[in-house]
Amino acid sequence: LVYQDLEDLEAAVREGNPGLGRFDSSCFDGEYVTGIESGYFERIQQMRSDEAKRKRRVS
Repeated sequence: LVYQDLEDLEAAVREGNPGLGRFDSSCFDGEYVTGIESGYFERIQQMRSDEAKRKRRVS
């Protein structure tokens, strides 16, 4: 079992294929290649929060 940081993982992959561009590591580093901003996730979190669900059930 080997643990490595994200930079080491990307370096290892690039060693096998130096022509690779940017990695989509968004699930690890939160940087989305599609340009999704943090505000989007904040809005989703608010819509899906327990408080929002409770308000929908009451109304």
